[in-house]
Formats: sequence, structure tokens, C-alpha cells
Amino acid sequence: SNYVIKNEVPKGMQNSMLPMFLPMASYVGAMIASLQLIQAYRQNRGKASRFKLFGYVQLSALIIAIVSAIFELISVYIITDLSTDIILNVAGQQILFYMTAFNVCAIFTFLLGQAGGIVNIPVLLLQSMTNGATMPREMMYGFYEVVSYITPMYYAVNSYYAVMFGSTKQSPFILGLLTLFAGALLINILIVTFHDKKEPTPK
Repeated sequence: SNYVIKNEVPKGMQNSMLPMFLPMASYVGAMIASLQLIQAYRQNRGKASRFKLFGYVQLSALIIAIVSAIFELISVYIITDLSTDIILNVAGQQILFYMTAFNVCAIFTFLLGQAGGIVNIPVLLLQSMTNGATMPREMMYGFYEVVSYITPMYYAVNSYYAVMFGSTKQSPFILGLLTLFAGALLINILIVTFHDKKEPTPK
């Protein structure tokens, strides 16, 4: 076989595992946040319009994304030898990835309530196999390849490899994250508009 190394990773588990586990940790946090924030959305229906509450949900998720990114990247700075420029580059992507993951998880939570968390678990497990950290997309079977196109972790992992260690371009993966974020946000807006159309009577 002929191997072409696109991202030469320095020795050390902290380097080889970082591009996979940084977005995975954020995804788990986004999954939990979607359960909590959408539960608060449901509990406050009738006290404000559903669109205003949806805006509060998105704003709260953005605040969590920023604060969690700070703590995550402090940890990255401590355990790796990455330069400050790279870490600042990663910070913006980390916030974008969190918001994308949050809105992807929120689709199931808005539709199914707390049961959406059960659906999100196998979606997360699928992404752990299709994120590109263990095998490239070119080696995946058809189903897993499709999953890699429509879930955010593949784009985040490969973007981290590109910006941290690689000679590949970061921009296609950032564009993929932006596309998924816009698509997931639009789906959630449609769910709030049509699925939650009936407003409860204010107490």
C-alpha cells in the first residue's frame, strides 16, 4: 500500500487525540445544553412569544459556547505545545462548532422533548466512527460516508488537523460547518414556527 500523510502529527497522545476529543467534548456539552435550554423554553411558553424564547435559547447557547471555549483552550495551552496564534484560530472554530452541534442536537430535542436526548446518543456514537480521526472518508463504507457529510464532527476534526498540524486547507471544513449550522438553525426555526404553532394560554 502507498500512504500519503496529509497531517503529520507530533509524537504524544495529547497531540494525536486532541483533534478528536476536543470537538467530542464540546458535542457532549452541546447535547446536554440542548436538553436543559429547550426544557426551559417549554416551561416558559406563554410568558413570551416562542420566537423571543427561541432567541433566548440561541443567545444562551452562544454564551455557553464562548465560556466553554475559553476553559477548553486554556486546557489545550497547558497540555500541548501549540502556539498562541493557532489556539486563537481554534477558538473561533470552537465556538462555531459548539453552535452547530447545539442546533443539530436541538432538532431532535425540539421534536421529541427529553426523548430527543436518547436519539442524540447514537448520533454522537456514529460521529465518533465517522469523524475522520480513525479513518479518512475515502475508506468509509457508504452509510458512514453519508453520515460524515451531514454531521458536524467530521468537519471540526479535520479542520483541527489542518490548522494544528497539517498541510491541508482549513477553509473547506469551516465552510462545511457554516453550512451545517445554517441548515440546522433553519430547521429549528421551521420547527418553532410550525410544530410549536399553538401558543399556550398565559397563566
